Amino acid sequence: MELVPIPPYGPQIRPTPASVELRAHFHRTMESVALAIGFVADHLGNRDVLQLERLATALYVIKEADAGAGVELLATRLNEIKPHVPIELATNALNEVNQPCHHSNETA
Repeated sequence: MELVPIPPYGPQIRPTPASVELRAHFHRTMESVALAIGFVADHLGNRDVLQLERLATALYVIKEADAGAGVELLATRLNEIKPHVPIELATNALNEVNQPCHHSNETA
């Protein structure tokens, strides 16, 4: 992969000829993960870094929490880890992370 500058938005990641050859060499592996890659790209591809930070931290908080922990407690924990994330945005991120996970389990 290579980074191509796209001012004023920042770099874009593009495949190099070597990555195209590597994907062709591991065709079966690529097929086996294509749905997962598509799911992630569809749900996260248009997000900015602040949104991705909230979602990634929400996933971390959920994975580290005791089973059955309420969203209020989890939002407070997310805010402790990332104090610049208000409780409301933390709650929204936690709810969003939980929603696609349930959906992906239904289709898997």
